Amino acid sequence: MTKPIVKKLRAFCKEDEHAARIFNVWASLKKDRYESPLRVISDTSHVPYSNAIAVTKILSEMEVGKFWNGRGSKETRFEFWCSRQELARAALGKTDELEIWYGDDDEEDEDLDDEENAWRKSVIKSYRQTIAVTFDIDVKKVKLKCEF
Repeated sequence: MTKPIVKKLRAFCKEDEHAARIFNVWASLKKDRYESPLRVISDTSHVPYSNAIAVTKILSEMEVGKFWNGRGSKETRFEFWCSRQELARAALGKTDELEIWYGDDDEEDEDLDDEENAWRKSVIKSYRQTIAVTFDIDVKKVKLKCEF
């Protein structure tokens, strides 16, 4: 699954100088983040804000994260579905591996019937809600990785 994504990332990095700048900054960071405000991405990589938005929207289309458009008091941000350092290293050609933690595709669940998939999704949703309530955090910030 990740090999085609790594190829797309490398091509994107070569074609887009702003993406290359962002990847270079992310590769040098020591601390990983679950999400990052676009303002921070723009400032740290010295990329215009509009270009940081364009880069993260493309990364969202590649399904390595999700672009969140800010509403009200919430900032526009990018949610990572993998390690941002690993993402950057893959884009820069420093590694061939990229582990996507979760996403919208359920390619391994194709052999299951709809009822089994619905049951699994409902159980996972219940656990996410329980964790969110227990730790007093937004349920959108609770992600579970399940291997069946």
